[in-house]
Amino acid sequence: MGRRPKLLPDSNDDTRQRLILAAGELFAEKGFGDTSVRDIARMAGANVAAVNYHFTSKENLYLEVVRFVLGQMTAVRRTAMADIVPAALTQPQAVEALRVLIDREIRSYVSSDLPRWYARLILRCIMSKSPVLDPIMEQAFRPNRQALMSLLKAACPHLSDEETRLWAYSITGQIVFYNFAREPILLLAREKEYTEKFLRSVVAHITRVTFSGLGLDKHPVRRPKKQAGKKS
Repeated sequence: MGRRPKLLPDSNDDTRQRLILAAGELFAEKGFGDTSVRDIARMAGANVAAVNYHFTSKENLYLEVVRFVLGQMTAVRRTAMADIVPAALTQPQAVEALRVLIDREIRSYVSSDLPRWYARLILRCIMSKSPVLDPIMEQAFRPNRQALMSLLKAACPHLSDEETRLWAYSITGQIVFYNFAREPILLLAREKEYTEKFLRSVVAHITRVTFSGLGLDKHPVRRPKKQAGKKS
């Protein structure tokens, strides 16, 4: 099922944490309807009554799991954008910031340190079209999209609002593809995990495609430096 993430920070309740992580893996693998409270408790090594005690219902546990996963998946982008104020950047600075953001985004979504069940769970959420999940998805994704659009505008002032929105979707879509399609890609490559060499290739490719489409290809793509200790 992929690597288990670290337990939730700033919480003294180990049982609650284990329930969220166990439920997340099961919801991602089997779906909400086919996952029982008993299955969750067994996997978490907890009493069945613990689910109701901590969350009052399986539905509330599901919502907490989705919030947790989205928070983990968007944390790196928020960190990457934290010190960037697009309106204060020159156009060359915005181009470089966009290059850095693409690199960090890919490593956030595609790194082998990210449990594979994250992507499966979010894909199930998207396909379910549940109105209950709409506010959570909105809260997680809208600020990220707005930040990316602002950076795109600073890098490419000639873009219309509609073009900026579509480019933001395009960049995100390219990155998310390598997460959602991880299993068939690894199968075809006969690999168990994405290697550092492959990640560098993905970063360079998506940056090149994006910059070429935006007319920024006069700014050469800089391949990320090889990180010490990483498999290549």
